[in-house]
Amino acid sequence: MTANRMRPNSVQTLIRKFAIKSLVVLAILMARPVLAVDVASGVPALDPAFEALLDDNFSRKGEGIEALAASGHPKAAQLLSGVLEGDIQIDKKTGRVVFAERADSGYHIRDAITGEDLGETSRRGVRKIGINNAVRSQIQAALAKLDIDSSDPARRLAAHRGGPLGGHGLRRRRRPHGVGGRGEARLGL
Repeated sequence: MTANRMRPNSVQTLIRKFAIKSLVVLAILMARPVLAVDVASGVPALDPAFEALLDDNFSRKGEGIEALAASGHPKAAQLLSGVLEGDIQIDKKTGRVVFAERADSGYHIRDAITGEDLGETSRRGVRKIGINNAVRSQIQAALAKLDIDSSDPARRLAAHRGGPLGGHGLRRRRRPHGVGGRGEARLGL
């Protein structure tokens, strides 16, 4: 046999290898959910923050939290609370940032910035912003800072006391060992 001619088995082997590699690449691409549209909060300055919150990298989510808290937007605390509670989601069709409330057939959604009623969507019609404990703690710290920096004196005082108006608390005090558990955290003064 000459070097220029390949055996039929070699060609079949190459085709199989190519097919397997193609399937692996396709499986990897399909395994990672992708938002088909850009995020549209209605406030262009907030869009990069929400895009960061949708990232799979939790460090990048932290950057989104910082950007949202530092935005100075009047609804920043409400939006951060919504992310913390899992109520802020992204409408997959439009990319709008929405408040999603459970309904019979999925979710009732409304625009997170304007409050405009957007009707109902299926459970698969929205994308939840996933957070872990570190991100959850970062959101709580950002909310506490927003409360203490508030122009409303009652909200600042409530934040300092950890009361119902702010509720996010400022300080953590640890109890000494042997008093109510092994150094468990307690919010308050």
